[in-house]
Amino acid sequence: MKKRIAIVSSICVLFLLGAFLVYNRVNNYRPVVTEYVAAQLAVDPNNLEEFVGFYDYVCVGKVEKEIGNLPPVPGRSGVPYTEYQVKVLKNIKGSLADDIIVKKAGGYVDNKIVFYETLDKKDAFLSVGDVYIFCMLTQENGDLFIDNPYAYEKLDAGDIKALNESKKVKKYEEAYKNEKVYERERFKSKYEKE
Repeated sequence: MKKRIAIVSSICVLFLLGAFLVYNRVNNYRPVVTEYVAAQLAVDPNNLEEFVGFYDYVCVGKVEKEIGNLPPVPGRSGVPYTEYQVKVLKNIKGSLADDIIVKKAGGYVDNKIVFYETLDKKDAFLSVGDVYIFCMLTQENGDLFIDNPYAYEKLDAGDIKALNESKKVKKYEEAYKNEKVYERERFKSKYEKE
């Protein structure tokens, strides 16, 4: 009887271990090792007029869905991208459609997570369901791109309820009115309202 219980218990343990391994593989088990690459910024993120002037679009948006991971662009920093579906709640600079896809630096590559970091700020994934102020560049193909950890700022529930009265939103609106435009090649987003 004891031998039979031991055999059944062993089979159950092996079955559970196998089920766990299959579950992790099927659900894209992600590694826990995180690597940071130094970000090179063209403008001072503490000078919001300069910072907003560098970007093509600034908006408030809610992250609706994480779409997936994209590999690093060959010949660049080795940082992969993560794509997100975003619902635009308020345009601050530029006029984007209500629903956009945003590519954000940082994601999974070679069994690790790779993000940018600066001396005082580390990047992270965006959280589905949260609302952020986004500063975005437009790539040559019209895609929107978030390139560093300063280019998005999470809003709290109070800011979202009173979006037009939010101190953070007003700060970006004022910076846009007084922006110092950074001279560089610019492109129009495929998500821009006609």
